[in-house]
Amino acid sequence: MTVANYNSLVQKTFCENAIRSVVMIDDDFLTYSESIRALNNEVDLDYNKIDSSKRAATLESFFQSKNMICDVDNGSVNFDVDRIRKSDLIIVDYHLDNNAPDKTLKPLQDLKDSDHLNMIVIYTRENLETVWMQISSTLKGALDINSLIIDYDNEDVQSYWEDVVLPNLNDNGNKALTRDETIAYIKDSKPCRRIKRLIHDDAVLEDQKDKNFIAKMIAEYAVSRNAIISSNTSGNVIRGDESGVKWIQCGNIFVSLFHKVQDDHENDGDRIWQTLNDSLIEWKPSYYQLIKSEIQNAIEAEALSFVNHLANDHYGQAAWLNEILKSDSPDIRCRNIDFVFGNLSEELYQRLKNNNTLDEFIKSVFDSYSNEYANSGVAALLQYCSSKMDLPSNNDT
Repeated sequence: MTVANYNSLVQKTFCENAIRSVVMIDDDFLTYSESIRALNNEVDLDYNKIDSSKRAATLESFFQSKNMICDVDNGSVNFDVDRIRKSDLIIVDYHLDNNAPDKTLKPLQDLKDSDHLNMIVIYTRENLETVWMQISSTLKGALDINSLIIDYDNEDVQSYWEDVVLPNLNDNGNKALTRDETIAYIKDSKPCRRIKRLIHDDAVLEDQKDKNFIAKMIAEYAVSRNAIISSNTSGNVIRGDESGVKWIQCGNIFVSLFHKVQDDHENDGDRIWQTLNDSLIEWKPSYYQLIKSEIQNAIEAEALSFVNHLANDHYGQAAWLNEILKSDSPDIRCRNIDFVFGNLSEELYQRLKNNNTLDEFIKSVFDSYSNEYANSGVAALLQYCSSKMDLPSNNDT
């Protein structure tokens, strides 16, 4: 697939066709209601927020120029996940409420488990490497190390951890994971080989199972030190850029990081938009993700009105309602409901199948893969397909 063509497909389905509404959340922004109340002398105007609100005005103007609905929220009162998840793009300051990132990170944990992809831009003046590590560690979720060591029920392991490993980690000694090693563990959940060698060289533990357990606890210790808030789950799959500064994908959230410049906000809209596009391209979503996204776009864009025979047949609708309601048998009622559902589903399928724009997009996706394979020099087609899905392959598969 030509790079330019693939990139344009990613931009089209995840940005151009998908984003229709934007919400910006920053406790330094003046909301419309605050401004009105201040003008009516109901509250004192916070002049410290005026300059920050200029940034909001610039961003609002940028997104409105793209025909997107844009809302501004200071996040101090109604930072509700169910409300913000309905926005196609969420732009949120990393530090809400007295510079603590907790209030930003908690909704991210909830949004990753939602039913559709949520695109989020985190903008901050903090070092992006630090922010990336904190967000990815929080989303991955850290294990309860102390409980696991106790439950492991091995005195030699427990003594080795308490007397040798933990003091070394607390002093940031040679058993502490480096930044690159921590990123690798966050992304692949595999304990570090260097750490395994150090444990082996200590010659305290004999059983390989015990050594592997300690190596995993050391890795989890690194995650827990970077995680800002606790999580009910652990071991969540994290994807992100190699250097850990640009983007994070976990579950159904895609997070792009943007560095906020103190006194330069005139071009923030363009820069945020470009950062988001670049991050999505670097993510390299599969053909399946591209097509699924564009189908979702088609459904939302057209609202896909139903025009099948039952939709216009009020007598038929009344008859099926009668059939459903009169039955005392749960099985018969379910079959009748399935008929109505199937009727609607078939209409949805037909509308999507006859959508020329969607059809052309899907063809373009597979054409781009065909073009890339033809120019890749890879002899085996299955090997190429495996590589596109990040699966291991060899010449025999």
